[in-house]
Amino acid sequence: MMLLTLVENAIKHGLNPLAEGGFVRLRAERRGAELHLEVADNGRGLAAGEGHGTGLSNVRARLALLYGTRAALDVAPGEPRGFVAKVSLPLLEGATA
Repeated sequence: MMLLTLVENAIKHGLNPLAEGGFVRLRAERRGAELHLEVADNGRGLAAGEGHGTGLSNVRARLALLYGTRAALDVAPGEPRGFVAKVSLPLLEGATA
C-alpha cells in the first residue's frame, strides 16, 4: 500500500498539474539484507516547504510501525525536475531473490 500512496502522490502532485504529462518510474532492488524501492516522476517537483504532506507522513508512520528504525523514507528533487521517493526496508529472514 505504500507504493500505491507514492505513485498516487507522483501523479496527483507531480504530473497532474502539467499539461504535457510525464512519467512515473518504479524500481526495486535488493541490497544485502535490505529492499530498496524508488518511485520517481518528472513532474513539477517540490515547491518550498512541500514534501511533508499526509501521504508521505502516512508512509513514514507505517514504516515506523512495521519496522521501527530499520526502515526509512527519503525524498529528494528529481533531475532535471520532478520528485524521487526512496524506501528502504529490511527483508524478512529467509527471503530469497
